Amino acid sequence: MNSKKYDVVILGKGFKAMIIAYAATKLKKKILVISDSSNFFGTMGELNWNEENFDLGYQFFDGLDTSTKKILHDFVGEENLTDLGYGAGSYTNGNLEKYHALPYWPHMGKLFIFSATLNLIINFIKYHLFKNKSKIVSLEDLYDQLPLNINNILKKASVRNFNLEPKKLSWLACDFTPFAEFRQTLFSEKVSLFLKNNFEYFSKTLATKRRALKLDCISLYPYKKNMNFIAKLMYEKLNKYGVEFYQNINYNVKNNKNNNISVIVDDTEIQCENIYFCENLDKLISLLNFNQSLNQSIHYVSQVIFLFSQNKIYSDLQYVHGNDLNINVNRVSNISLYSKTLKNNDSVLIAEVPCNKNSKIWNEPEIYTDQIWKELQMMKVASPEEKYKDYKIIKLKKTFPIPLVNYTANLETIKKYLSDNFNNKFRIPGIEVIGRHDYIKSICKDDYLNLS
Repeated sequence: MNSKKYDVVILGKGFKAMIIAYAATKLKKKILVISDSSNFFGTMGELNWNEENFDLGYQFFDGLDTSTKKILHDFVGEENLTDLGYGAGSYTNGNLEKYHALPYWPHMGKLFIFSATLNLIINFIKYHLFKNKSKIVSLEDLYDQLPLNINNILKKASVRNFNLEPKKLSWLACDFTPFAEFRQTLFSEKVSLFLKNNFEYFSKTLATKRRALKLDCISLYPYKKNMNFIAKLMYEKLNKYGVEFYQNINYNVKNNKNNNISVIVDDTEIQCENIYFCENLDKLISLLNFNQSLNQSIHYVSQVIFLFSQNKIYSDLQYVHGNDLNINVNRVSNISLYSKTLKNNDSVLIAEVPCNKNSKIWNEPEIYTDQIWKELQMMKVASPEEKYKDYKIIKLKKTFPIPLVNYTANLETIKKYLSDNFNNKFRIPGIEVIGRHDYIKSICKDDYLNLS
């Protein structure tokens, strides 16, 4: 068997693999990235429609703070990323709330808020009487801590958004879409801030707008280009720094008795100081040959993507979340506002519709085209007086991965195995986080890499 030596071997693809590689370059390390995928850029890839290339849905670097913003600027150049601020919208009960992504329950009416408030007070009392006695494992466990009327809506929303009941999902799933979030917007900004600032319980359960909380509202994007442009810049810069890439190739890992670790690729043993794994947990379980003893950890959401063209940009919001059970659209990206238009200057909207692969909308999406367009009009991202000019439908069997109810237990088993057998040389930073900001933060905490 042939042999090669590297300081750092990264197993994975896309943004996660490239940000780890970038961190390792700061240590002047010899780095190899290995991916078993032919689509190395992953969600930072692009789709072609009418001779133009667009993002695969919503692809901002958002939720950033000043430190993660600086890291990205240092990586690809400040001139290539524009801060477009926070441009989310929330469609709830037939109403649009600007600059907010979570369900905006005041749009449900005074009776709904009154009932939710009474439940919230009861739960507040229970929290102080039985503090930390309820174990939260599933998403359903988490929702059972909420007012009953909100609980009922979110449980139904779980089926719409994730194709699964919340009892089958990990509580971690609450971070994967605003319509699954645990924190709820019930009151005015002033009342919410008072309660959040003075009571621990309300700081965990109540939400309000980012501006009221004085949070950073940083959203970086390559203005009038697409995210694949940034992915290519990252890849080119890493190549310039001497990072090597193996793509579309299978691999295995090996731990020798003298604590040396290596990756096996075909007939080559690649020895290294550290392995960084940045794929999902099920893939790690399979790599370590635990798939016979551990149940599935990840559920992939299937979605139908509808692309529409219209004469001009109608909304000033970057995207709107469909936090409403009466519509099919989970999120619509007003992509031409910040990215590209078609060659004829028509603007483009991209609507994401999660659905079960046995559903009618999955099997016959064409007959839903007019209905989805009407929903975009209701969400105020499409002109109410205009019909779409053209459309395209894409069916994706696997989009974002959602953690199942046994995710945390499986992860603890794997972490213990890695600790016992790899002497802290096989690392899985941020394996449980979803956002790019949070992933960068997890790399900053790594005691070997240098990214902070």
